[in-house]
Amino acid sequence: KSGASWEKTLDNRFVIKCLPLVELESWLEFANLYFKYLAKAYYYQQPTLLAKIFGIYTINYRSNNKGTKQHFMVMENLFYNRNISRIYDLKGSLRNRYVKDNSSVLLDENLLEELYENPFLIDEHS
Repeated sequence: KSGASWEKTLDNRFVIKCLPLVELESWLEFANLYFKYLAKAYYYQQPTLLAKIFGIYTINYRSNNKGTKQHFMVMENLFYNRNISRIYDLKGSLRNRYVKDNSSVLLDENLLEELYENPFLIDEHS
C-alpha cells in the first residue's frame, strides 16, 4: 500500500490526493498520453472510466524554519451521484489480492472470479 493520503471535497464531487514526489514524477512522464486519450474520447464522444484530472498543485510552506513542498492531484470522484454496487481496489497483482468475506472493497482476484462466472463485453474503442 502506498500510504498516500486522499480526501473528498465536502460536496463529494472531487478527490484530492497527496502525491509523493516519485508519483508526481511518474505522472508527468505519461501525462501527455493521458490528455491525448481523453481528448480523443471527448472528440469522438466515447465514454471512459478514467478519472478526469483537473490539476496538479504544489503548496510550499515553512515549518520550524524548514521549507516543505506538498504535491496534490485534484480529480473527479467517479462515485459521485452514482449507485455503486461493488468497489474493487485493483493493483494488477494476484499476490494476497482476494477477500473471502463480503467486504465493502473487493480485490483483484475477486474481480477475476466474478468475470469467470459472469463475463462482460467491452466495446472495441475501450
